[in-house]
Amino acid sequence: MSEIIRTPAMIAGEINAIKEQVRSTAFMASVEIGRRLREAKAMVPEGEWTEWLEGAVDYSIRTAQNLMALASEYESGNAGALTQLNYTKAVMMLAVPRYEREDFLSTHDVDAMSTRELKNAICDLQDRLAGQQLEMGEMVAQTERAEAERLRADNEKLRGEIRNLERTRSEWKKQDDLLREKLSTAMAGNTKELNAAKKAADEQRKAHEAEVAALREELEQAKQAAAKKNAEPPEEMLRELEALRKRQNMSQQELTARACWELCVSSHGHLMAALGKLREADAEKGNKFAQAFAAGLNSMARQLRGEGDADAKG
Repeated sequence: MSEIIRTPAMIAGEINAIKEQVRSTAFMASVEIGRRLREAKAMVPEGEWTEWLEGAVDYSIRTAQNLMALASEYESGNAGALTQLNYTKAVMMLAVPRYEREDFLSTHDVDAMSTRELKNAICDLQDRLAGQQLEMGEMVAQTERAEAERLRADNEKLRGEIRNLERTRSEWKKQDDLLREKLSTAMAGNTKELNAAKKAADEQRKAHEAEVAALREELEQAKQAAAKKNAEPPEEMLRELEALRKRQNMSQQELTARACWELCVSSHGHLMAALGKLREADAEKGNKFAQAFAAGLNSMARQLRGEGDADAKG
């Protein structure tokens, strides 16, 4: 049986295999120790943890924290390539954010680096990330300042619009109050004029009634005198009485018509004044009111000319 010839290459392979086995075993041993440290920490009374570590397992608080952190990282499924590193380098890599580890391990030969080199590389990465966070924070701050400025400008614009609307509302209220006051005054004036016209018509009617009563009395006396004489009242007296009756009826109608006309003239003056104020406040609305009033007056004019019945029949 031939003897196997050992070579330096074969020996190197065996050594590297043993190193890998030891490294893997050491990492898993660190994970298991971290798990047990976590379990013990939950049992040890508060305030006695440091003393227990030093007396029971001869660990510093920092070493215990590193071991427990490795255990938590492994259990969360984020250990990844850390299992291929020795304890010291694995603990150092915990300082690298999870989202940066894969890229860091692909661009650095961590296994071949010294602890000092690895520490410097991690510090450079942390400085770069801090700079990025600072830039990002500044960008976010600028965006927030710009948004805040935009919101302030929008709010100021809205406040201005609200103030304008309030002023417009106040002006409209003043115009409305003024128009209501003028309308009330005009209506009061029209009522006063109408009452005066009615009073004058009533006085004239009473005068005519008194005149008719006097004529009737005179006629009655004439009838009585004629009866005594067996004669009819004088024809001339009868005609005069009939004419007086007609004058009385016509005077009442004329007085009523004239009073109504004078009221229309007075109302027309008030209407034109109110329309003038309305046009000053709102030209479009004033013109619409004027057109509506003109249509109504045209309709009344047709009725005065006797055209209303014809239109209705047509």
